[in-house]
This record gives sequence, C-alpha cells and structure tokens, in this order.
Amino acid sequence: MPSVVALIPARSGSERVPDKNIRPLAGHPLLAYAIAAAHQAGVFDRVVCSTDSGKIGEVAQRYGADVPFLRPAELATSTSPDIEWITHALDQLDEHYDLFAIVRATNPFRGADVLRRGLEQLLATPEADSIRAVELVKQHPGKMWVLEGRTMRPLLEQAHLDVAWHAGQYQRPWIFLKATTDDGAVGWAEITDSHGSPHGLAGIVEDLAPHVVGRDPRAVERIVWDLFRATRQSPGSVIQKAIGGIENALLDLKAKALGVPVYELFGGPTRDDVAVYWSHCGTTRARAWDVTNTPKLASYDEVTALGREVVERGFKAFKTNIVVPGDEPQVLMPGFGGDGLDRNPSPELEDALVRLLDAFHAGTGGQAQPIVDLNFNLTAEGVLRIARALDGRDLLWLEVDAFDPVSLAAVRSGSSIPICSGENLYTNRGFRPFLAAAAMDVASVDVIWNGFHQAKKIADLAETFEVNCAPHNYYSHLATFISAQWCAAIPNVRILEVDVDDVPWREQLTTSVPEIANGVLTIPSGPGWGVDVNEDVLREHPWS
Repeated sequence: MPSVVALIPARSGSERVPDKNIRPLAGHPLLAYAIAAAHQAGVFDRVVCSTDSGKIGEVAQRYGADVPFLRPAELATSTSPDIEWITHALDQLDEHYDLFAIVRATNPFRGADVLRRGLEQLLATPEADSIRAVELVKQHPGKMWVLEGRTMRPLLEQAHLDVAWHAGQYQRPWIFLKATTDDGAVGWAEITDSHGSPHGLAGIVEDLAPHVVGRDPRAVERIVWDLFRATRQSPGSVIQKAIGGIENALLDLKAKALGVPVYELFGGPTRDDVAVYWSHCGTTRARAWDVTNTPKLASYDEVTALGREVVERGFKAFKTNIVVPGDEPQVLMPGFGGDGLDRNPSPELEDALVRLLDAFHAGTGGQAQPIVDLNFNLTAEGVLRIARALDGRDLLWLEVDAFDPVSLAAVRSGSSIPICSGENLYTNRGFRPFLAAAAMDVASVDVIWNGFHQAKKIADLAETFEVNCAPHNYYSHLATFISAQWCAAIPNVRILEVDVDDVPWREQLTTSVPEIANGVLTIPSGPGWGVDVNEDVLREHPWS
C-alpha cells in the first residue's frame, strides 16, 4: 500500500468571505469536517493543514490535523496557484509520501467514503496519475458526469459540440450577416456580440429587415439613417451592432459592384500596411487552451515561453488581461461575472499583474511592448492603483472601459501610462464627451459594431482632438479584413488588434486569411472587404 498524505488548504485571505475556512456549520468550523473525513477515510498516513494563519492553525490542531509550518504569505493570495503551496508543503514535510490528496475545507459534504473510493479507483487504474472527485452540480449540468464501468461520461450529450458544454463559458458565437441582391450578389458583415444577447442581436436584424429589403443597396447612408430614425429611442448597444452590420454588408455589396476595395469609397488608401499586436496573449491559453489546441498557461515559465514566441513571430506589441497561470489557470473578470459586485482593487491583484508582466518581459527581453486590458474590472480608484503598480514597465497603453468621461479623464491625468478606451462606445456622439474631456490617449473603435462609415466619422472627430485610433477587433478573420480596410481609410491609426490563438477551423472559415509578417498586416486590395465567408464551413459549426 503506498503512503498517502492528506493536504488541507486553508488560507486566511478571502476578501469576499473572511475566515471562510473556519466559518461555523452546525456548531463546528468548516475545516473540522475536512479533517474528520480525512481521518475517517482510514487511508492517510498523515493529515496536514497548510495555512498562513496562526488562528486557523490552532483550529486545525484542535480538530486533529498537523500544522508543522505556516504557509508563506506570497503563497496564500487569491491568485496563488495550487502547485506552489503543494510543492511548499511537500518540501516542508520531513518524510516522503508516494501520493497526496487535496481535501478542501470549503466542501464539507465530501465524506470519508468518497476519499476511500477515490484512492481505490486510482490504484486500480495504473494508466492514471491523478483522480478528481465529482459531485452533482445542478446549477452547471455540463459539469455533471455519469459513471460507466471504470470511466465517466458527461451527463449532457456533447458529441455534437466542437467544445465541451462546460467550456462554453469561454466561447463566443461568431455572428455573420449576409445581404443578397435580386441578381445574386452577396455582401458580408460580422456582428459578433461578445457580452450581451446573441439571439437578441439576430432578432434585431430580422426586425430591421423591412427597412432594408427591396431598396437600392447602393444608398447606404440613407438606409443607415432610416435605421437610426426607426430606432431613435433605443440608441447604441445591440441596436447599433445590428445597424453597423447592415451598413457593412451594404458597403461590401457596393464596393464589389464597383470592383474596388471599400476604402476606395472613402478616399483611401492612406496606407499599404498597418502594424498589428497579438491580442489576448496568454488570456486564451488560460481559459480556452483545450479548444484552440494551444499550450495551457500552467506556470509563469509558460508565460516566459509565450513572451519568446511573441518576439519570434515578429510582433512588437501584445495585449494581455488579468491572467493567473496554474494547474487551473484563471482570467479574473469581476466586472463581467463571478463572486462579488464591487470591482475593488487589492494588493493580490496588483501583485498578480506585476508578476505576469515580469514573466512576459523575461521572454520578450523588452523587444515587444505590453498592453494590459483592465476592461470594466475596476473602478477609477483601482485603475489608478494598477497604473502606479505597473509604472516603469514600458506599457504601450493601459486599456480601460468606462461610461463616465470625467472619471476616465481623472485616471488619465493621474497615470504616466497612456490610456486607451472606447470599445464600449457607439458613434461619434458617444465618443465626443470623452474626447472633449481629454479622457483618452488612444481611441479604441469597434468597426463592426459601429459600422465602417460611422467608425470613420469617429476617427475624423478624434483627429481634431489629436487622438489616434486603434480598432477593437476580437472576432473572426472577416472582421480583421474590415478593420484593416478602415485603417486604410483614415489618417490617424495607432495599431491594429489581431488574435493569434483561436479555434483551428477559423482558418477555413474565410476564403483567405490576413497577410501578416514581422508584426505588419498588408492591407487587402480585393473588391469589397477582399474576402468572403466560406458557407460550407459555417454550416459545419452551428451555434444554438
């Protein structure tokens, strides 16, 4: 029989629920139930509690666990990977164990029988090096499993999916709009909705169709203004995304009919190529490595290796998010979901970003500038704290989403790092108060959500305030072609966003892919957007 140690993690630093590991339940702290289950299982040679708190350590000892050491504070943060405290614990023990088990105090209903069965199953499965207990998770049915002999299968049928059901939280459906004329000509647009209502957006397009169908598609601006009038009391958001998609599909039709790229309709080209940066660098490998067939961001060494890859592939800049590598890597997005509503800063979050950028720098050697995208994840106070923590790390910019121009202007005035914002804004009316308040150094303009012409109006307005623009481009290759054409129609471009890591079949979804070399994209010169959507591939990957 192999020797086995039970490791019970119980850090003190939960901001949302202080001392959660020793909160009382039926007269005893949660920690007590984990210790009791480990002892009652009868399979462990030792039960050890790893904590950074003397208070929690005393509780653990009172209920029968060993606490031979206290965990260092740097290994007990909200972003500390399991592998770090586990390695520390095993190194601190005087004796060697063949196996270890993590028994978490925050699951007090995992009993001794589960622990016994887990070890028995592991020993009976020589091809496995680890096993994980799985309970009913009714609020997440995609995480529920059915035992079939020695293996498990998902409760929900997933054979028809390209990605497991429970991984879908990290996936966004690409949404395309197709406009077809009576003679069979086709114009394409993308209207992917990252955070909102994909079904609702498709419904809005159907609702607006009567204002478009049967009309001369060449009168693009007139049609767009009729759509503005029809939706005047519901401006922005998914309404604007639908209007932007209709505008872009009509522009593609018109330019194809004339045999010219779309930028020729707006006096272009202003350039033949444009610099690009690698977006969601590390982010995708932390939350969707399995569906993109990329290495999992399992450690900071992996971050350093990714930094080397950025330089080797010719990129001079890259963008990342609040990413914490580990066995179960995290992308922290409190502004979009999860526990708590407050969007408060914390030393742990600041330290996580500092450590992430230092690991990237070890790989890039300073040959590629980082961008940190904070999205809506912090209030103005938190953004300023992050800006001060990251000062001196040569950021190209700090990206922040905000609804208030005055608070964003205060952030900009208090930061030595340039501020980029605007991806959540619609039309020049939305950008005007931010530009007037001097709230941004770079305007992030979403070309597929605003529509090409409306986005050009934003760039023209930004130019009068001496502000450059960078397309927000988190979509398929079609959107990259559209954004590249926009860059060729305006004089004030900073750099273009592109995603490198994505599902493998993205490369077959369009009739061609962007031409990128040494961090520079060649502006497409074919009629329309210079690309079409492969409808056969589209049909192979439906979303519902």
